[in-house]
Amino acid sequence: EHNGHELIQIEEMASSLKQNVLDLQKMILNAQRLNDENSKLLEQVQEELKRLKFQQMKNIDKGFFDLQKKLEDKKLEIKNEFEKRFKKEEQKFLTKHSLIIANLDEISNIEKVFDQLLNFIDSNADAKILQRANDITTFM
Repeated sequence: EHNGHELIQIEEMASSLKQNVLDLQKMILNAQRLNDENSKLLEQVQEELKRLKFQQMKNIDKGFFDLQKKLEDKKLEIKNEFEKRFKKEEQKFLTKHSLIIANLDEISNIEKVFDQLLNFIDSNADAKILQRANDITTFM
């Protein structure tokens, strides 16, 4: 009877550990989905920024078209300032895009280790899995 109680505890612990692994898989998939959505959103923002830049340049050109030479200098000043601000915002975008790429790489690395973990769990007995419980828990 005592061994049966220990066996039940081992099974419960293994079941709990397996559930934690499945929960981790769900979190990884969710992180991937969020990263994909953020990446698509940033691409849309980049396209909109380009479109807005083009539209703003057209508006500036049209607004100054009929003005005298004195206003031509002012136009160039405004365009240069706009370009600086655009580049500053574009750099922020590129930084965010780099972070997303880094996150994708990190998720890929985690998935590789996760696949190894799944293979280990699938190919080993509960007792052997529990022997490595500390390693598995540390990974999660």
